[in-house]
Amino acid sequence: MWYGIETGFSILAALATSVLTVRTFGPEKLSYFIYLSWLTGVTGTLGTLGLAITTRKYMAEALGAGDKTLAISIFRTALRWQAITIGLIVTGGVAVSLVWVRDDYRAIAVVLMLSAFPRVLGFIPAQANMAAENMAANVPGSMVGGLIQVGGTLAALALDWGLIGIAAAQLVGYSVELVWKMWPLWTESSAITLAPLSPDLRRRMRIFSTQGMSLVLLNLIVWDRSDVVLLKWLNADPRQVTFFSLPINLIDRMLLVPQTFASAMGSTVMAEYGRARERVAAMTATSGVYLLALALPMLLGAAAVAAPIWAVYGSSVREAIPVFAVMCALAVPKAVMVPAQNLLQVTENQARLVWWNCACGVLKIVLDILLIPHWGAMGAAIGSGAAQALSGVGTWVMVWLLFRLDLRLGTVWRLAMSAATMSGAVWAIVELLAARPWAGFLLGVPAGAAVFVVLVRVTGALEPDDRQRLLLVAGSLPGPVRRVYLRLLEMAIPAIPAAA
Repeated sequence: MWYGIETGFSILAALATSVLTVRTFGPEKLSYFIYLSWLTGVTGTLGTLGLAITTRKYMAEALGAGDKTLAISIFRTALRWQAITIGLIVTGGVAVSLVWVRDDYRAIAVVLMLSAFPRVLGFIPAQANMAAENMAANVPGSMVGGLIQVGGTLAALALDWGLIGIAAAQLVGYSVELVWKMWPLWTESSAITLAPLSPDLRRRMRIFSTQGMSLVLLNLIVWDRSDVVLLKWLNADPRQVTFFSLPINLIDRMLLVPQTFASAMGSTVMAEYGRARERVAAMTATSGVYLLALALPMLLGAAAVAAPIWAVYGSSVREAIPVFAVMCALAVPKAVMVPAQNLLQVTENQARLVWWNCACGVLKIVLDILLIPHWGAMGAAIGSGAAQALSGVGTWVMVWLLFRLDLRLGTVWRLAMSAATMSGAVWAIVELLAARPWAGFLLGVPAGAAVFVVLVRVTGALEPDDRQRLLLVAGSLPGPVRRVYLRLLEMAIPAIPAAA
């Protein structure tokens, strides 16, 4: 629930700032800023060296085994490594920006590069809190930092500070968020006498971090926005960068919804690995089914209401509508792969994940090179989406081969058919109300939710055991939300009458 609050606020803040920025600057002027943001973001995140997930994994294991002193020692060691690495990378990035970036964007590039330091260093305390299954500790800092970014963006637009004002808002927001998250952990760790990490643990952390770094490289250079570079190189229309970047940014925010559940479950899985390893595989399979039940209607429903969603951005980005719809459909495997990826990481099978993603990354680049020159943003959407879908499916196949999980393929099929039918119904409503897009959105979303829930019940996609697990969630929800949740659960999975 706490991680959901943090995620929901992040989605709303990103949506608000992106809409205002696009309407103010337009797709052509914004394209170079997006390009710089991607480059500086990649450069900064390369400095993580896989240390964020390393911190989370080994701290969770130590806390699960009841060794708090070891957990704090891991935190302080990872924080020191991270600060040194990202400091050196940011220094080099600023020097490069001063030499190579064109004059009118040089100051913007420097500020964006400086913002990478607090953003990347903040991953360590955030993952430390997740390792302790204390998501609440991350919420205040994220919300304050996000409010500063939104307020700074509004001020930059109102006072005509331009894109440099928006970049500065990011720097200040990330810095405040880092301090807010770091202070309690630093205070607590300062009161504990730390012991040096054993040579064996340091070796395992280095190996795991190196493999994690390989995944970071793949995610950032191959998967995450490499299409922006290829679009800039292979297509003469600069607007295509914006037509691709805006949909993928929005979808990334949408994916935070299922990833909220997956990340919370991942923290529990990592802690459980230090308590009772035999339960981890079964937890992974179950969470995968529930992620699919969440991601399918959300993404296919979003594809069906693409036109009303993009109406808010204005007519200048109308060409992004079909790009967004295609991306939504192809993002489903990516949305549900996190539990399988977590299982491979917690069991230290990360190397298999690296090699598989390398193969899929090569396929993505080949598809992009073939499709982008002729189809622009749509070609990038197809190439990137198809390769990421293959990566997600292949990761679950890998987990099945290694651990022989029951993937409940019958349930997967019934959920997919229910969501596809729901999406078709919503699309029909939107088309009938095309002259009034907001009416189509306001009617289509609740109608789609109702259709999906009814179809889940009719097809028997979820089982009585699922009902018992999902009922446990109700106790954590506020009263009004709990009542709606229980009604929907009753509609989707009716209770089995007790035997006479």
